[in-house]
Amino acid sequence: MACDECDRCRELGYKFCIRCGQNFAEEAKAPEQPAQKEEGLFKESILRQLVLPSMIIIFVGMMASIIVMLSDFNAVLSYMETETVDLWIWFAGMIRFCTLTGSGSQVYFVFLAVVAIACILLVLWDSREFFKPGEGYFDRTDKTPLFWCGLLIGSILALELLITGFFSLIGMGIETPGGLLDLTLEKALYLFTEAAVWEELAFRVILFGLPVAIVGLACREKGALKCLLGGFGPSKLAIAFLIFSSVLFAFAHVDSWGVGKFFTVILGGFMMGYVFMRFGLHAAILCHLINDFTMVWTLGIGEIFAGLMILGIVGFGVLNLPLLFKKTFKGLKKVKGLPLTSFYVAAVDVPVAEDTPVETPAEPQEEVQETRLMEIEDQDNSQGPKTD
Repeated sequence: MACDECDRCRELGYKFCIRCGQNFAEEAKAPEQPAQKEEGLFKESILRQLVLPSMIIIFVGMMASIIVMLSDFNAVLSYMETETVDLWIWFAGMIRFCTLTGSGSQVYFVFLAVVAIACILLVLWDSREFFKPGEGYFDRTDKTPLFWCGLLIGSILALELLITGFFSLIGMGIETPGGLLDLTLEKALYLFTEAAVWEELAFRVILFGLPVAIVGLACREKGALKCLLGGFGPSKLAIAFLIFSSVLFAFAHVDSWGVGKFFTVILGGFMMGYVFMRFGLHAAILCHLINDFTMVWTLGIGEIFAGLMILGIVGFGVLNLPLLFKKTFKGLKKVKGLPLTSFYVAAVDVPVAEDTPVETPAEPQEEVQETRLMEIEDQDNSQGPKTD
């Protein structure tokens, strides 16, 4: 299915769309085959309608998160005044590079809160179709980050609960770190906002966006640095770094949570990595924020609200699993036809087979006629003056 970037990529002469991976060459060669009729409840048009309640719940969670952040902002600033913060990146282990205290810690939380709220607002802006009911509503919302957050967050949480239950049955229960026990609202708000923002910077920007941007710079792509913030679309290279960053993201949680946590966190890594690749950093931070903020809702708004939110997210997440699997298998089938990178078509001359006819651009008719007249005049001059 074509996306918003397809027309721009065609105009630039790309063979593939850099966002959705659409192969323009195949599009031109073979007429589009009629879609196979889907029967029953597993028809995609029906399954997409089940995502709407999840989108509404996620929207409510976004608003609740902003309210809690703003209402308890001053209390968290007072808490941060006595906290020591270590800034880090992760690669084969945590690498601490800066320590903040006092006012430095307070400025750090202001940065986290501003980024988190800005990401929520950006996702809402990119998902404007959510607020425009009418003809083709689900075809339009299917392309928005809010739709994919609604589809992914609940479904991934449901799968994580299933995996957690399995490990508990075999005696490998996931351990909760001591620092997450007996949380106050101020501490929970700081810890989970930091997790949503800083972990996405460390794992999605540095371990995913940065390598893709480096490849873009090597290919002399003008907008390569924009890849740091995601939204560059699928390619074989991007999927490789998606897997790489997700595996490291999961390993980073093993020391504190135990081995079982690897298998749940890697699903979250795939979720955040996918929306980062497709929509950008703001969508990844939102997914991470909603995924982690249940404790903040419990302490900041109330157990009843948080319980209903969790029940709604996970309940509709179970109902959305068929659509998640359907879209996942459909996407996996397209991987083989994806470009190696999002840049190579524009940056590298693609070899043409000897038996492939090469089309040359037609010259304007006026220029052809003018050129022909000049050739005739040259021939007459070379023959000299005519004699009777």
